[in-house]
Amino acid sequence: MQNELFEKLLKEVAEEHGIPSPIIERAWKNQFKVVRSVISNSDRENIDSFKTVYLRNLGKFVPRVAEMHHMNKKDDK
Repeated sequence: MQNELFEKLLKEVAEEHGIPSPIIERAWKNQFKVVRSVISNSDRENIDSFKTVYLRNLGKFVPRVAEMHHMNKKDDK
């Protein structure tokens, strides 16, 4: 169901802007690769190293200090 909705949305955007849907899908996925890269390059022990990531038309991905403290207290398994 969700995949069908995603495909429909990609098709609509592709037709509206005259861009092939595989290019739009690649751009969509690359946005989140940037977020993942920024988060994974941050130092888990240094909360200030987690940067806010802004994605145009989607908003900001802001690290929450409380979650960082909880993550640091939790044992890695």
